[in-house]
Amino acid sequence: MITADGWLDWADREPGPPDKVYSTVNSAIGYVPHSAVGYYGGWTSRLFSTERGPDGRYTRAAAASVHGWIAYDGRVIQHYPFTASCWASGSEYPNTHLIAFENEGGYDPVDEPLTPAQIGANVRIIRELAAWKGWPDIRRPRDAADLTAQLYEHRECNRWGSEPTACPSGRIPWAAILGELSGSAAPAPAPAPAPAARPTVRVHLETGVDVVMDVDDYAKGVLPYEMGTGWPLEALKAQAVAAKSYAIAAGAVHADTRSQVYGDLRFPDTDGAVEQVRGIYLAYRGEIVMPFYSGHCNGRTRSPSEAGWNPVADRPYLQGVVCPCGHTSYYGHGIGMCQRGAQVMAEHGQTFDEILRYYYQGTELLGLDQVPPALPAMPASALTYVVQAGDSLASIAAKFGLEWPVLFAANQGLIAEPGIVQPGWRLVVPRAPAEEGHADLYVVQPGDTLYGLARKWGASVAAIMAANNLGNETLVRVGQRLRRP
Repeated sequence: MITADGWLDWADREPGPPDKVYSTVNSAIGYVPHSAVGYYGGWTSRLFSTERGPDGRYTRAAAASVHGWIAYDGRVIQHYPFTASCWASGSEYPNTHLIAFENEGGYDPVDEPLTPAQIGANVRIIRELAAWKGWPDIRRPRDAADLTAQLYEHRECNRWGSEPTACPSGRIPWAAILGELSGSAAPAPAPAPAPAARPTVRVHLETGVDVVMDVDDYAKGVLPYEMGTGWPLEALKAQAVAAKSYAIAAGAVHADTRSQVYGDLRFPDTDGAVEQVRGIYLAYRGEIVMPFYSGHCNGRTRSPSEAGWNPVADRPYLQGVVCPCGHTSYYGHGIGMCQRGAQVMAEHGQTFDEILRYYYQGTELLGLDQVPPALPAMPASALTYVVQAGDSLASIAAKFGLEWPVLFAANQGLIAEPGIVQPGWRLVVPRAPAEEGHADLYVVQPGDTLYGLARKWGASVAAIMAANNLGNETLVRVGQRLRRP
């Protein structure tokens, strides 16, 4: 839900510069989903840029702000409360009357569709805005002169004098969004705490219906199509772990080749393989990853950039390796696990974990690998953190400058499967020993900015930056240690 001061209580917060908004309070009578035409690092380089022209005003690139960001996996990061009027949609009226969010992607290709998770996040925001402000309706404009709708695209804001723009280049699937809204402006229920809950995935079926199901049940519907009955058991188990990890990392998936093929077929051997790897997921540095795979790599797998994908898709665990599948044919992109290669390895006695570690080098298997024992005791200064939608154990640990096993060990009574956390859980966050007894050290908390800390401490932003060797970096992260000047 939306708090009285205009923040989504389930979203992450990364407040933007306070001087990149109008002084006018936003009436929030509508919503504009933007295309980021890129990724979070590129967007924040503009949002937090201090670049100014000779006249002292922000440059065109730096003069940008929106209320928040929606990642591929549906994670929402809010930069400004809904009472703020951001520099988002090209002219004063839409900027002071409409709420704007950037949607990750749209760089290559520019018309890249939103993921199901992004669609779900947009729908939730729209529903909660409608309930918060009492919108009389939720609809798209009827024509170019319609000024009373609630849902616009950036390029449609020229009706209020905004400059022409191609944003978001046809990326917004209005039929799907309106279909999910179904004419109801009721707010989506907040996720309830569910300790030891089984992980689930949202699946967009070919019928157009979205269903939420247990991730192991989902994997049972994937294996018959992505590998098939009769394959060696260890290859099937490797495929099951890859399919589950892909779904968890994505958050929401299609039931076709845009994600993984899912259907009604079931076989005893494929079901049995899923059961044998229940609770096991592929991870890199503690965070469950999206392990791409293909049918046959012709003797060597490839990295995403080697396969012709955008280099931003490259990952340390997605590097090319020599494959035992043989130089006979080529099916698919050749990234990650080669299914024929996995078959050959299994036939030669290698286990599912050996197969996965070979194709995704440097990864670990959550639920199988040894994790450190629980810490003996938490210091009195230990923090607590409430898990938000889109969080992972690794992302939470990173916020506080910790390694994920330390966070897992401190919460073993709550976390049943390493890497799986549920919104609403309250985690214990150990404080680093280096902080104990150092009054001049401060741990950055959610909602902190350099500007806010400067006001709190009676210091200048420049003094804080100099005391902490921040260079030109004005963005701080939760858990970062700062020395007070």
